[in-house]
Amino acid sequence: MPIPNLTGDGLLPTGEYVCTVEEICEVFGQMPDYEYRSLLCKQLKKFVEAVSAMDIASDVVVDGSFTTSRKEKPSDIDVVLNLITEESANVMDIKITQTRGRQHWLGYPKIHTYGGFKGTPSYDNYVDFFQMLEGSPEKRKGYLKVIL
Repeated sequence: MPIPNLTGDGLLPTGEYVCTVEEICEVFGQMPDYEYRSLLCKQLKKFVEAVSAMDIASDVVVDGSFTTSRKEKPSDIDVVLNLITEESANVMDIKITQTRGRQHWLGYPKIHTYGGFKGTPSYDNYVDFFQMLEGSPEKRKGYLKVIL
């Protein structure tokens, strides 16, 4: 399913949208402050390639203010890895670092990374949290999924 048009509020309609990183960058890398968003897209592409090569996750949920038009210059991209095995979780623990209370993958400071096993409370809570609107948790928005 292609990435739908954003709502009048600049949000993805509720739901899950399976797409490629290239499709994400075609839509969200072309918004205002193109140069900055383009840099975020380059980091996202490299990050997804690195995670895919490590074979630790089956898919990546991509979300946060980057996947809206509400912030001209989003500070980061939030991702949730759907991990494959317990060993995947160990690898992720090694690759994650904390900076100012946010966790990110080493070498990708603008990719805030979380992970878990689909169907578990930790994974489901991350995906649920990222569908909420900051300041209006009763409102929901959609999210993007990249299959690895």
